[in-house]
Amino acid sequence: AGLYWSSENDAVMELYRDGDGALARRSPPGRVRQGPDGVLRIAGERWRYEPAMDGRPPRLKALYDPLPSRTFELVVDPGPADTTLEEFAGAYRSDDLAMTYRVSVQEGSLWIEWDRVSPIQLSAAGQNRFFSPALGTVTFSRPSGSGVAGLTLSLRRVWRVPAQRLAAPL
Repeated sequence: AGLYWSSENDAVMELYRDGDGALARRSPPGRVRQGPDGVLRIAGERWRYEPAMDGRPPRLKALYDPLPSRTFELVVDPGPADTTLEEFAGAYRSDDLAMTYRVSVQEGSLWIEWDRVSPIQLSAAGQNRFFSPALGTVTFSRPSGSGVAGLTLSLRRVWRVPAQRLAAPL
């Protein structure tokens, strides 16, 4: 169980133990079943588990035929301290989507919203990466030595849509 992240498409997958103790994926939902060939099956998808090795965390590899497989690595970084969440708060503009996103901190959690969408709570999946099963992955960018400059949104089929941080109003 845990969070797994793919550097290939910036996606986060959450595995957890359900009420029966079985391993399951939160979104899209599906129980994890192991086939006789050692391949894991989650909602019709085929996956292979690779244990930790040579200092790298465990991985799950999505097996797509004839497409190349995609690797998800266990997230071992606990995420930012609650006191640093305010660094991410602000407005971000995506020219690609002609949309402005508002990120805020409410009750110790990070939230994102935009026009016609209710606020969505984000969970940490690393120091600068957050996710929501309802939205996807939000990764904040920090040029070397400076503060948060922007973010990228990665949804199921759309990866790394950029949004630049807007200057705070005077």
